[in-house]
Amino acid sequence: MNQLHHFEIREATAADIPALAQLYRSFLAEQIEFSPIVIENPDFDWANERRLKLNRSNEKIFVADAGKIAGFIWVLVRAGSKQNQQRNILKFWKNRKLNVQPKFTYIPHGMIQDCYIEPQFRQSGVGTALVEFAKSWLQSQG
Repeated sequence: MNQLHHFEIREATAADIPALAQLYRSFLAEQIEFSPIVIENPDFDWANERRLKLNRSNEKIFVADAGKIAGFIWVLVRAGSKQNQQRNILKFWKNRKLNVQPKFTYIPHGMIQDCYIEPQFRQSGVGTALVEFAKSWLQSQG
């Protein structure tokens, strides 16, 4: 039987960075367990990397706060507009010595980059709540 947890979904803040860094270490440990091609860089500064993500307007990290951070979801929006994306791709190729045109362009889209729930909070609705909250934010971005 699953224990009922009370939690609030909110945008991550700078105060959450130490907890997020630890959650990312746990997330990576699980990735390594399932994929032998993933190797952790022991010198990587998780706290600084999370801090940088908090300051990007096209990316959000939402957390489930149950008195401690029970989980997170990192979402992002790619491409401001189809025209901007095409312009950026063409600029990229124009700056290359190759005379090659891009095969495709991205239309604006949102995506879930990462999501991790602490084991003791799994099967309690935390993950579902994070995904629904993230979907709502992505839809609000167009």
